[in-house]
Amino acid sequence: MQPIGIDIGYGNVKFHTVGTSGSFPALVGNYQENLSIGLDRGTLENVEIGGEKFLVGESAKKHSSRIYTTRCRDWIDTIHYQALLKHALTRAGVPQQAVITTGLPVEYYRTDKERLAAIITDAAVKAGVGATVQVLPQPVGAFFSLLFNEDGSVLDPAMASMRVGILDIGYYTTDLITLDSVTVVEKQLASFENGVSTVLEAIRKDIFDTYKLQLDIHRTEEAVRRGKVQVYGTEQDIRSLTAKRLMELEAEIQAQAQVVWGNGADLDRIVLAGGGAALLAPYLKFYRHATVLRDPAAANAVGFFRNSVRKCRC
Repeated sequence: MQPIGIDIGYGNVKFHTVGTSGSFPALVGNYQENLSIGLDRGTLENVEIGGEKFLVGESAKKHSSRIYTTRCRDWIDTIHYQALLKHALTRAGVPQQAVITTGLPVEYYRTDKERLAAIITDAAVKAGVGATVQVLPQPVGAFFSLLFNEDGSVLDPAMASMRVGILDIGYYTTDLITLDSVTVVEKQLASFENGVSTVLEAIRKDIFDTYKLQLDIHRTEEAVRRGKVQVYGTEQDIRSLTAKRLMELEAEIQAQAQVVWGNGADLDRIVLAGGGAALLAPYLKFYRHATVLRDPAAANAVGFFRNSVRKCRC
């Protein structure tokens, strides 16, 4: 049995398994032949679903003339979600038997967990894999990345009795959850539609207004991480421009978190995870006992994997 953790987000897909981990943009695009015009374009990332071929990840971003962006309530039912899932399973290595853990946004967890488990099980069967699947609330993955070791043993026994708040800042949504002695506190669950994409759209417009440089949302994210853009062959520092927008998002998330947690005094620890936590780390100061995980974007996938390891041991 191979344990696998998969985190399919709106921005990126992350996977973690024994001996390998990785991520790729959550992009699915149309497949086109003969794109290279005699140049080496490298190995294309492509998958076939129901007889239809798609480019995925970086290959879709570079080569597809049409990107299929699906952000809706029933995203998990789409062929594009299946394409991302299949590519993640392929990248993780396709065993004969697997224990797969994944997650859903808090808002959709109760209603969609069984449906998603069935979708992943079916996708695995089509790939020749017999799979046992567990679906968790998304932020629980980050918690498990702190609680468990890579071998599934308990890394920090004290965490098991703590009251811990997890703030998972994703691409389109921010999820908040509280666990008390590893039990979800039902009245402290929340999802907000104000993830990283909100601030990236604002920064994209600011870059155009300032430099007349038209970037898509993915190149904008790369520019924010680098702190600069290339304009007419010259580097331009955009850190002061992006700081304003990132601080605006931080203030919005702070206000929403405080509705649920107040001043956070009854929480033993607050953990910040998700790709947005990495971008906002310099500005997230509103809880004195909050910490950003070392690799916040990968935390859910790592925690899902460690949960799968424990299930393999049972």
